Amino acid sequence: MNYLYAAAGSIILVFIFLILKKENKNKADYLLIAVNILVGFFLIADVLVNWRLTSSTVIFQNSVPLFLFPVFVFYVLQFINANKKIAKSWYLIFAPGLIFLVFSFFDHFILNNYPSQTEVDQYFNTPSIWNQLIFKSSQLLYISILIWLLGQLRNFEMKLKEGYSTIETIDVKWLRHFTWVYLGSIIFTFILFLSQNLGILPFEIKQVFAIIYGVLIISVFYLNYQGIQHYTLIQVHPAAISNENDQDELINENHKRDELTEKELEIEKLILEKIESEQLYLEPKFSLNEMADKLGKSKHLISKIINSKKDRSFYDLINGYRVSHLKKMMDDPKNSHFTILALGLDSGFNSKASLNRIFKNTTGLTPKEYLDLKSQSIEAELK
Repeated sequence: MNYLYAAAGSIILVFIFLILKKENKNKADYLLIAVNILVGFFLIADVLVNWRLTSSTVIFQNSVPLFLFPVFVFYVLQFINANKKIAKSWYLIFAPGLIFLVFSFFDHFILNNYPSQTEVDQYFNTPSIWNQLIFKSSQLLYISILIWLLGQLRNFEMKLKEGYSTIETIDVKWLRHFTWVYLGSIIFTFILFLSQNLGILPFEIKQVFAIIYGVLIISVFYLNYQGIQHYTLIQVHPAAISNENDQDELINENHKRDELTEKELEIEKLILEKIESEQLYLEPKFSLNEMADKLGKSKHLISKIINSKKDRSFYDLINGYRVSHLKKMMDDPKNSHFTILALGLDSGFNSKASLNRIFKNTTGLTPKEYLDLKSQSIEAELK
């Protein structure tokens, strides 16, 4: 097991090195480094507990998860709100860890309730009611926070599609996936520990921790791999919305489907004419802010008009034009010597992955399938 932990620790160091090499780092990147360090502490704690079970090693092992969770929450909040300070009230989620440390210090070293090795072993396998109360209540708190975070991540995804035409490097599906895994692991460990405490399942504490470590290591590796590749909104779009009310208002536009006034219908026509005449969709990072600036209108008004039609966001609108442009490029025999990727980049897409995904979502076919179908159709006409 120690060799496995050594390998995992080495990989964590590699991830930290890659994060430090990342360009335009911000607070979210440094918080991801902190997450890695705490996971490393988690592994070291298990090694120490297996080497020698003492009050210090037990406290160390039990306290790390109570600090890992708040740091992860700060990472998520900083990732989706990279241009804002985290509210001071959020620091209260460090309370369970601090309460546990103070309680454990008095319990073990002041009151000296576990003077012998046998009593320390018994404490490790059957924690006191106060110890269980701290952990069970903190887990319930963490579960509720993670559920709230999932909603925030979903809102953030909606905001991205309402304000930007390219979101691949700031997409947070991966972060939502990890949050689901984290939520599932906390629920799972809550049930396991409760069952072990009640004697329902024949698990030893060390076996429970082994399961937690396995899930944690795999999921954190996934978090690192994705976190290194993705950037926060402010890193990709420095002129991103900086006011919280602006963000909320932009998000809420998605839910407003009021009919447009005559004046707004005229502005909608101007929007579409501007996009088509100047081929604004060919700019990979074209954003709602830029659209509003070109028309001299409020971004909230532009967002409301675009989102007035069901299933039409700024992202969908611009990428719809890109797909149409790419189809015309592929239909032109003069472009037959160009690759699909080259034509896609000329159409405003910024990567092969986004090109294939968006094209298929729009047409039901990949660009290659579209070309093959086109060739078959031409051959059938010639026969």
